[in-house]
Amino acid sequence: RTQIWLDQQVKDLPSHMAAQEYPVREQEAFTASGACMFDVPTLKEMKLLPGGHFGAGTVYIPPAEGRYSAGIDTAYAGRGGDFSVLQVLDERGQQVANLRSDGPLEQFTDEAYKVLSHYKFPYVGIEVQGQGLLVINMLRAAAFRDGTVREPYPERRIYKRTENQPGWFTTHQNRESMLGDLEIAIRTGGCVLNSDMTVSECLSFGWNAESRRFEAVIGHDDEVMSLALAYQMLQKLPVEFKPSEPTPYVNFNSRSAGDRGGDDDVDWSDPQSRTFRQIREESEARSASRS
Repeated sequence: RTQIWLDQQVKDLPSHMAAQEYPVREQEAFTASGACMFDVPTLKEMKLLPGGHFGAGTVYIPPAEGRYSAGIDTAYAGRGGDFSVLQVLDERGQQVANLRSDGPLEQFTDEAYKVLSHYKFPYVGIEVQGQGLLVINMLRAAAFRDGTVREPYPERRIYKRTENQPGWFTTHQNRESMLGDLEIAIRTGGCVLNSDMTVSECLSFGWNAESRRFEAVIGHDDEVMSLALAYQMLQKLPVEFKPSEPTPYVNFNSRSAGDRGGDDDVDWSDPQSRTFRQIREESEARSASRS
């Protein structure tokens, strides 16, 4: 099959039929089958914002006034190919930043702290099964691994099941509920994505007839589960939650531009830069058009 041949075959077909009849990727065949949990047209039509590097994370919309929530789904490095993922949402449900890592958990936590502090310490839900408690304890530390002093993550900004039980514990019941909430939010515009990787995982997340549950049918589900957690935290923001003062900018981009890749014109340290203003204005305009 050449691209010319494929173009000839699909030129008169609706896009969803073209993907089903002539899939060029396994994911396209899956999304066309109707088994995807999330609304495929909505995901495919999302206009993703360009991201700028912030340490090991990616920032899509710079910090502004308002409240933020976050979700963390963790994985041990090198076990089963899973990733540790952080997602940050603003109070409109827009994905403003994320972090994805298959490295050591302590390295991921240091990088996650940098992103979270950049957004004034969002209300964060951390999946506690297995290694989640380790992440919580490391976020509470008063220093990075290299000894650099920092402010411990505020206790009131860490989700707790009970007064003495920090972190989110996933059960069959609340898993279905949180995924259902996310599905509705994405379909109705209550949650807007900017990460191509997050969109891709959503498109690969659907009903598995063998396990009889919604899960990652292709690839991983770390982006989806961390996003679902972040959206839950958005619904559970404490009444007394008030944003702290913006954290002074620290340049965590220790790697060279050539190593980072991406858009090197984005200067996230300068709120007056043209690109900084342009991305924020585009985000606000998109939000206004949805209201």
